[in-house]
Amino acid sequence: MTDKKIISQHGVYTVVYPAPEAAIPLIFDSPHSGRVYPPDFITQIPMEELIRGEDRFVDELFAAAPDYGATMVCADFPRCYVDPNRSEHDLEDDIFDGQWDGPFDLRPTDKAHSGIGLIRRIFHNDQAMYEAPLPQDQILRRIEAYHRPYHAALAQEIDRLYDQFGFVIHVNCHSMPEHSAPILPVLSILPFSPFYKRADIVLGDRDGTTVSPYWRDKMMSLVEESGFSVKMNDPFKGVEIVRRHGRPDTHRHSIQIEVNRGLYLDRRERDKSRKFGMIQTRLDYFMRGLSKAVRSMVHQ
Repeated sequence: MTDKKIISQHGVYTVVYPAPEAAIPLIFDSPHSGRVYPPDFITQIPMEELIRGEDRFVDELFAAAPDYGATMVCADFPRCYVDPNRSEHDLEDDIFDGQWDGPFDLRPTDKAHSGIGLIRRIFHNDQAMYEAPLPQDQILRRIEAYHRPYHAALAQEIDRLYDQFGFVIHVNCHSMPEHSAPILPVLSILPFSPFYKRADIVLGDRDGTTVSPYWRDKMMSLVEESGFSVKMNDPFKGVEIVRRHGRPDTHRHSIQIEVNRGLYLDRRERDKSRKFGMIQTRLDYFMRGLSKAVRSMVHQ
C-alpha cells in the first residue's frame, strides 16, 4: 500500500497506520524488536551478543499487518535497556544504587529477582549486564523517556480503535528460543541433554483472562491453517502488556504470540535464515485470515 501513514518518536516507537478506508479494530505491537541502542546504554555485553536479547526481526515478520487494515506499533529501543513488557514497579534492589527513593513503590516479581525485570541485570549464561548497580536517576530516565511513552502510544491506539468500533483485538508479538531447557536443570550438563523442541507458535492469554474463548479459538485455528504447530499458554502465558489491555468482558481482547526463532533465524540467532521469507508469508496468511474475521464482526 502507498497510502499507509507512519508516525515515529525516533528511538522510542514507530506507529504504522493502514489506509483510512481499510482500517479495522485490529492492532499488533512488537515491544522487543527494537534495534536503536541509546548512547547512554553502557553494558559489559558485547554488541554481537547483545542483539541476541532482541526479539530479532519480529517487527519485520508482522510488517504487513497494515496492508490488512491493522495498526502496528513497534518499540525502537532494545528490551535490554528497559523492558516494555514489564511493569515499571518490577525492579529489585540489586539493579540500582542505594536505597530506593523513587516516586513510586517497587513490587519486584520473580522475574526481577532472577535478573530479568524492568531493567535487565543478568544476560544469557548468567553474565552480568553492568559493572555496578545503576544510578537511580538513570533508571527513572529510562522509564520516563522510553517505557512510559511506548505504553502511552500503544494505549492511545487501542483506545482509539475501541472508541471507533466498540471492540478491539490486540496481538502482542514476540519470539522464543527454539528449545526449552530440561525439567531437571542437572540434566543440561549431560552429553545427551534432553532439550525439548517447542511448538512453532505459542499463544498466551494468561490462562483465559485476556481474550474471549471465541477469539482464542479463532486465532489457534488460523495459526494451524497457516501451517504452524501451536500451543496455548505453554510455556508462555503473556506478561505485562496483555495484562494491561486484555479485558474481554468489555470487548477488549489481547493475546500474546510467540514465534519459534528456529523457524526463521540462523543457529546463532543473529541473522535471518533462508526460511525467513516463507515464514513471513505464512504469518501474512494468518494476519489476512484474522483481519477477515475482524472485518466480518465490524459489518455485523
